[in-house]
Amino acid sequence: MKKIGLLLLLTGCFWTTAMPLGNTSPFDEDEIDLSGNLTPEKTRSLTVPIEAYLAGSGIEVYFLADLGTITVSIHDETETAVYQQSYPKTGGLQTVIPVSGLASGTYTIEFMDSQGRYLSGSFEIE
Repeated sequence: MKKIGLLLLLTGCFWTTAMPLGNTSPFDEDEIDLSGNLTPEKTRSLTVPIEAYLAGSGIEVYFLADLGTITVSIHDETETAVYQQSYPKTGGLQTVIPVSGLASGTYTIEFMDSQGRYLSGSFEIE
């Protein structure tokens, strides 16, 4: 009986921790199409190392590779920065950037590393 209980406990731990990297949110969301020249240094992959989704009152960001320190900026249509934050350890990091206080309009989100490499994309707040 103890063995069955331990097996069920371990199985439950596996299923709750074995979540894939990338978008795992159950909310309705729109992917922000990112483009640029920011890639992990030791890879030849063309895979974009960051995913971003506009979901409700925030932008869900998934750092799929360790890119070192990344500065995330959001600019409005007049190119005024409305958000800026640096993240020193990005490998596997998931975060939500709140956008509920932003006025309606088109915004650009940019991810930049210390060497000036970047990814950017646009999203709209209605």
